[in-house]
Amino acid sequence: QANITPCGSGSFIFIILGDSQIETKGQRGFSSIRLVKVDFENQVVTIAALSPDLWVRTRLSGLEGAASLTRIHWQGYQLAHGEERRRISAAASAVAQALVDNFVVVSDHYLHIRLEIFSDLIDALGGVEVNLPQAMDGGILGLYPTGLQVLDGKQAGNFVRMWKVAGDSTPSEAERIARQDILLLGLLKQAKSPS
Repeated sequence: QANITPCGSGSFIFIILGDSQIETKGQRGFSSIRLVKVDFENQVVTIAALSPDLWVRTRLSGLEGAASLTRIHWQGYQLAHGEERRRISAAASAVAQALVDNFVVVSDHYLHIRLEIFSDLIDALGGVEVNLPQAMDGGILGLYPTGLQVLDGKQAGNFVRMWKVAGDSTPSEAERIARQDILLLGLLKQAKSPS
């Protein structure tokens, strides 16, 4: 009898775009991006974070050949017409095309998560447990003590948005990505052992 993988075969790549809102003033689209490869046969999920401010070549109208990924997202959203869903799809497609053109990464799907939906999801899960290696003071976005704690939806949303925490010499996208990864690890751990 053949060994059949219950969830499918082969692999696929999808893009996760997270944003708090489309910013017209700063011409920024999403605030976080992850590439996720799901390999069904080897039962491995690989996640790579990219900086929203990564500059790449683009063919998108109005960007003079190069722009940041978040600016490409914003421009794709602005160029699209119609309902919100169509505009979000156009923005995600613009980012996906830039990834193909610059890195030959072909995505099969995308997931666009708005901050308010993300917060509602975390609340529906009963919060997410994170283990912080050190206390983090995000000013108006909250104070997060060292160690294990459960974040509710609002806290989780604020935690992933923190650009700079007290003690940082300068804001760092790499440190923000690391903070987002702490929360993602908590969600993955929770998904592996549902209650």
